[in-house]
Amino acid sequence: MKKSKILLLILMITLIAYCGESEEIPVVDNSDVTNEQMFVNIKNNNLDEVKRFVEINKKYLNIKDDNGYTPLMLTALYNQPVTARYLLENPDTRINFKENYNATALCVASIWGNTDVSEVLIEYGADPTTPCFNPAAPIENACRANLSEAILSQYKEISEFYDIEYDEVKIQEGRDQCLEFFKQQRLNLSLIHI
Repeated sequence: MKKSKILLLILMITLIAYCGESEEIPVVDNSDVTNEQMFVNIKNNNLDEVKRFVEINKKYLNIKDDNGYTPLMLTALYNQPVTARYLLENPDTRINFKENYNATALCVASIWGNTDVSEVLIEYGADPTTPCFNPAAPIENACRANLSEAILSQYKEISEFYDIEYDEVKIQEGRDQCLEFFKQQRLNLSLIHI
């Protein structure tokens, strides 16, 4: 018994001495790391800072703003395929997550005509049959719907909130691009199955 106690004491002294000689772990200053700053980094298309935030804490992959938009949804809104790809390379990113009005990142990209991001989202498994806004309507139907005053009002609110250009002609062109994009996706799928 005495031998084991002596060995344990020697081991403890060795560990204490070793820990005393090791370098201190540097303290990382995360005072500039906030949810709001992550959203600013996405808006400014600052991929290096987005990467830094995700390295600090993976929670930044799926944080939500006041509208329920995640960083991935913002890359869809701002048409940032490179940043979207980076976020999607992280398995913790929720690709089919829905914001406050029932839209996914693919829906956001599609209704704004941002097909570059739409392609990346589909490549990583976004589901184009997921209902968008209306619980029964897939994304393509959201792009096909008439631009009523209520829908244009939503576009205007989003444009103001996220500081993007509001232009009815471009919105309609974007929706038309969405329809063409999904038509091409169906064509590609049918060619694969031949």
